[in-house]
Amino acid sequence: MTDTRNVFADQVGARVPIETFSSLAIGKIEVAPPVSRETGDEVNRFFLCSLVSLSAKRIKALVEEAGERIPMTIIVRSVLRFYRLAAKEKDGPLSGPEPDMAGIRRLNEKVLREEVARHTEERVKNCEARLTKANRLGDDARIKAEGDALKLARSVRDRLAGLFK
Repeated sequence: MTDTRNVFADQVGARVPIETFSSLAIGKIEVAPPVSRETGDEVNRFFLCSLVSLSAKRIKALVEEAGERIPMTIIVRSVLRFYRLAAKEKDGPLSGPEPDMAGIRRLNEKVLREEVARHTEERVKNCEARLTKANRLGDDARIKAEGDALKLARSVRDRLAGLFK
């Protein structure tokens, strides 16, 4: 019978034969090479998650007040992408030991503007594609409906671009 010991206390029932550790007992410990760190990799993860959550909720509320609907997952992904890039900047709002709240506010405004612009532009392009398809099919009722949808999408895009300058 092999002698076994609990390896990690947090892994209940994880048992490994003691022979696995024989190289450690002999002293064959390899030293890992030093890892070069990037700027921003020392950001407090709990703080970052809280910040992303609050920022995404704020952006979602502002977008909905303006009458537009953008899925929360898209907003969270955009916020995460922008924050990741901001954390890597040497003079960014997340690079210092204390977060720059004014810089974070500016970053949130940038996320809001760019995400609304991207989402509304995507909606306009989808409407244009559907109108082109309706024209190709020659369906008059569908052409009129898609034309109206395209006008509405363009007006929403222009209105929101004016709101979030």
